[in-house]
Amino acid sequence: MSDICEKIIKEDEKLKLLTNIDEINRNIYKYLVSHYKINGLEIVVKKKDDIEKVFSSDTNLDHEYETSIELIKSTQAKIHFKIFTDDFEVLQNIEMNKDHIHIILEIFSQSLYNKLLEDSISKLTLIDSVTGAYKRTFIDNYLSKILDLEKRENKKVAFLKVGIDKFRAVIDEFDYATGDKVLKALADVIRERIRSSDILVKIDSGEFLVILLNVTNTDNAVNITEDLIETFAKTSVTVNEEEGFVLYKTISIGISIFPENGELIDDIIKHTDIALYEARNLGRSQYFIYKDEEVNSIDLF
Repeated sequence: MSDICEKIIKEDEKLKLLTNIDEINRNIYKYLVSHYKINGLEIVVKKKDDIEKVFSSDTNLDHEYETSIELIKSTQAKIHFKIFTDDFEVLQNIEMNKDHIHIILEIFSQSLYNKLLEDSISKLTLIDSVTGAYKRTFIDNYLSKILDLEKRENKKVAFLKVGIDKFRAVIDEFDYATGDKVLKALADVIRERIRSSDILVKIDSGEFLVILLNVTNTDNAVNITEDLIETFAKTSVTVNEEEGFVLYKTISIGISIFPENGELIDDIIKHTDIALYEARNLGRSQYFIYKDEEVNSIDLF
């Protein structure tokens, strides 16, 4: 028995070294396949107000027999393992050894649960609670790696600095809660109009950075920019539901392209800031494409 326990602990040590949740789940699945001949596995995390399927070995899990084990990981979280097989003898063996499997999954699931908690904490530090966009820390921690990859593959990246025109007036005229509604409305519009592979970052009060990966040319960025400006101008934000009072705002956008407008993150973001400044000089609902020879000499600081 001590030899078996030692092997389980060694297997768990391997799980702890994995950084990806799906890898952990797949290794748990492979272990059960190897030792108990199962045909399928589904792992579900049950929280107080939420149920999330974190792993499924098959697309449909249409197997003849199933059994399950549920493990309590905290006062508000349980991990539910649903095990599938097409062989009745395998099912009998699983049921016969269920106490042993329960212990194994108890150990493995703690490594899984710790990783889930780690990811949740990471999301809290990276995600803006109002808009659901990434926070500025995303740029500091991850953007350089993304740009390195795009550069190696000779791809262009468009940076759009999106600023709400006269955003401070919203807070002065109404309140911060109304300002949050405007920010959320803009974030929703941006997410609807860009690809899922593109990146939305909340930069500052009333400003976002949209990172369009793998763009063919500047025209791609301009088309999206014009679409964002036009769509948001038509988007209403409810200020007072009882009175039915709604607010309309506009945005201006500065555009710069990586790597032609800069290869360093600080440079490309600075150039996008300058482009937004120039766009705002043109009035509301405007955009400006950064070019060294076309920008005015300005001091952003």
